[in-house]
Amino acid sequence: LLRLNLLSPEPSSYAELMLPLLVFAALRLLRNSRMRSMVYFMMIALPFLLCQSFGGISTGLAGIGISLMTGHQRVLRRPKSRILLLCLAIATSALLLIPSPISERISQVATGNDSSTNGRAFTAYLAAYAVASSKSLWWGAGLGQGKFIDTGLGLGNALPNEVASTFAQFGLLGVLVKLAVEMYLFYKTRVYLSSFRLAMFVVAFLFQLTGSYGTDIQEYVMWFFAFYPIFPDLNLRDNSKLEVSSSLDRRG
Repeated sequence: LLRLNLLSPEPSSYAELMLPLLVFAALRLLRNSRMRSMVYFMMIALPFLLCQSFGGISTGLAGIGISLMTGHQRVLRRPKSRILLLCLAIATSALLLIPSPISERISQVATGNDSSTNGRAFTAYLAAYAVASSKSLWWGAGLGQGKFIDTGLGLGNALPNEVASTFAQFGLLGVLVKLAVEMYLFYKTRVYLSSFRLAMFVVAFLFQLTGSYGTDIQEYVMWFFAFYPIFPDLNLRDNSKLEVSSSLDRRG
């Protein structure tokens, strides 16, 4: 299938570049349902859909959905927001049901016939297990070894999955340390107080499980947006109670 990637190496890289913009535009639209916000969202969402990155679409929807769930009371109070959510639900249903290259790609993913999704989300972990088990499942095969051991699974000389690559090189302990650092920074920087940062954390966390690389600049950009206090005006909820609770916890 033809997939949009513009000047990026591949469609999944284009999706990574667009995800922060998509989350920003979606939260801005939910925060302020004006025509200008709708136009900006459509200008970003349409090219994003044309890249047909199932990982990008699913992680983007997950991040926006989690932020919406935490701030649904404030969002649903506005009639315009309720109408907007209804229109988005209808548009999503039409996108899935009407025959198109996008619905065809989604059908391939759902039936397990999409080679890109299978390679990134499933085969990469089998390859990582084969690489790590050659020396130690707990400690892995060593830094850089995942690129030089032929697993025979048709993935070439690199694992297209960040967590799988960590497992192959540093074993189960490396994966546990990686996830522990991410959760520590989640609470240390109070990501949960910001709708935008929470959405970006969910996107980055899920994306590392279904793709990316250890040297992927786009992934580091998403982690930066998750942990750095930015765009406070995009919050979908009132954080006054949470901030008071966090202050009391620190004093205690």
